[in-house]
Amino acid sequence: MKARKDRPLGRFVSLVVFLGVVGFIPKAGATDYPHSPDNGIQCTSCHRIKGAPGTRLTLVGGIVNLCKLCHSPTGSASRFTLDYGDQGLPGTSGTSHGFEVPADQPSYGAQPPLDSNMARNLEDGKVVCSTCHNVHNHRNGFPFLWVSRTLMCQQCHG
Repeated sequence: MKARKDRPLGRFVSLVVFLGVVGFIPKAGATDYPHSPDNGIQCTSCHRIKGAPGTRLTLVGGIVNLCKLCHSPTGSASRFTLDYGDQGLPGTSGTSHGFEVPADQPSYGAQPPLDSNMARNLEDGKVVCSTCHNVHNHRNGFPFLWVSRTLMCQQCHG
């Protein structure tokens, strides 16, 4: 029975790969800087199709763990480290927004994001890197946010 269940997903993935190869799907590398083949980062640097432990066909479970593969003191993105110790505590400390924390926290005046892209990128109702950062299309420039910096906070904090 398991083989039957996997077959539609396998066919879908095969179709997507085929369409990408023959040019019906635009190549991601053109708009993906810095996560692009130009920087030695391929789709398979983060994703794998079969046996992926992550929910989005990622190499590791959890988006934060995936980002930490490179955004660590010894990783290829060591200039922009991501560390649990950097998480902000409102009004006290931190250089990064809290991650792997529930988006719905009335005591901090926080609710799930209003922006549909951001809301779609919560992980089990928690804020993760891709909730705020668009890792596939960087039209908004560094630091690759889904919405502009001026509108970012308002997405969750009214």
